[in-house]
Amino acid sequence: MSNMLIKNIPEPVLKALKDRAEIHRRSVNEEVLFILKQALEKSRVGLLPTSLRANIHLIEQKAKKIETGKAKGIRWKGSIDKL
Repeated sequence: MSNMLIKNIPEPVLKALKDRAEIHRRSVNEEVLFILKQALEKSRVGLLPTSLRANIHLIEQKAKKIETGKAKGIRWKGSIDKL
């Protein structure tokens, strides 16, 4: 693994980063890596063709509906295409 040094971090940014890490029960280093990975995944999605982005969006919407349903104790029979 490689290392990186980030210089001149503004105090408000560092404080927000520390607060966020604490909320998520991660170290500051783990939080930075998490944020970077999320940003890179989102930027890769932005480079995909429009039709593929639309399909990804649809899948994400269905996944949210499934999670919401699970939280409410709902079980689906058959295909989830009806969601």
